[in-house]
Amino acid sequence: MTGQLILELSPPAPPTFENFVAGANGAAVAAVRAAVRGEGERAIYLWGDAGCGRSHLVAAAARSAGYDTPNRFRIRLPA
Repeated sequence: MTGQLILELSPPAPPTFENFVAGANGAAVAAVRAAVRGEGERAIYLWGDAGCGRSHLVAAAARSAGYDTPNRFRIRLPA
């Protein structure tokens, strides 16, 4: 008789800059991180195919900027 298999049902980790796999999007990650720190551009336009990580980056920026709800897609950045 074989043992039972464990089915992992825990929720995914919240989106952060640390768990984002940048790949070819390194410049986008750097620009968003700089904006959250109040450096660089104040407006950043993210585009790309489905699954490229736009929502992850925006949620990571919101979390990094101190927003509790990652579904806010307008983030007030430092002046």
